[in-house]
Amino acid sequence: MEDLRLAPTRTEDANVNAPAAEVVAWRGARTLPRADLQLLTHLANAEARGLTTAELQEITGRLVQGVLSSLRNLRRQAYIGWDGARWSIQQAGCTALELARGDAAHLELDLRAVPGVRVTEHDVGKGYHRIDLRRCPVPFRYLVFKWIESLYGTPEEPVRSSIVKNAATWVFILLQFYADHHPSDDDLRHLNADVVRQWVRAILP
Repeated sequence: MEDLRLAPTRTEDANVNAPAAEVVAWRGARTLPRADLQLLTHLANAEARGLTTAELQEITGRLVQGVLSSLRNLRRQAYIGWDGARWSIQQAGCTALELARGDAAHLELDLRAVPGVRVTEHDVGKGYHRIDLRRCPVPFRYLVFKWIESLYGTPEEPVRSSIVKNAATWVFILLQFYADHHPSDDDLRHLNADVVRQWVRAILP
């Protein structure tokens, strides 16, 4: 998938002093489908004792094939663990669930706490040090959270906070456009270059 470089337009929160914002279209990226979210919720409620496959099937009322498919998806992303008898939620799964519910403290990222990001007084004054993940459609929050982390530099070569904020802001706007046009899609299966071009035409004056 090609990278699209777009100059800022008249959109709230996108007026960052960077020459351009990179908006990356993820095709086939894994988010958190509703069925997977349901299983994560039950496993979180079960806490340390975990649940068996049969118990999850009984609780959800789903066919065993569907339950197993969701469990494979969640295990592949390290959201859940298996001890040979029972399934249990892992820390990554807790984070994904909190982001999806909208009740996590890290829904608002403070880039001043990130060693790989450089925050100037000017950036703080403009609010470029803070990213509010509540601006992102719920199904895609954990995916975007991990993507933002991939933008960070290192303590030796930090990235300017305004660049991270600008990129995240444009991705939020793109994903909201996508969610408005594909409300039943929670795995980005329709996201491609044509969708991004439609979005660009829609936001250009």
